[in-house]
Amino acid sequence: MKLIILIAAFLTTNLFAEFIQFNSNIHSQVEKRVKAINTEINKIKNIPTIEEQAKEINSFFNFNIKYDTDLNVYGQNDYKATVEETVLTMRGDCDDIAIAKMQALLYIGIPSDQMYVVVSKEGNQLHMKLYVK
Repeated sequence: MKLIILIAAFLTTNLFAEFIQFNSNIHSQVEKRVKAINTEINKIKNIPTIEEQAKEINSFFNFNIKYDTDLNVYGQNDYKATVEETVLTMRGDCDDIAIAKMQALLYIGIPSDQMYVVVSKEGNQLHMKLYVK
């Protein structure tokens, strides 16, 4: 149920001028990272097909976001990170990364009805993946 509410919250958010919003009072290194991420996501926004956009978003997040457990990153067993937290720490577990990818795809204009989240059991753990039609 938490997952459905979380996804519904993301699907009803307004689109912003930039993928990651930031406060100019934050550390300059973080500000540089935010600007670089926004620049890259905006480049992907200009790719002509949904298939290519989805592949580029997937590659961007897989290359830049290191998989790590919520316990290691946030000191909690199950923490639902915001997109900003995932991108700015450059770490997250499968649900954090899947939600960040979904938010990026929504930001670049891919309709929510073209995406779906699958939760599967792998060994003793649940695993979340994002698929784009």
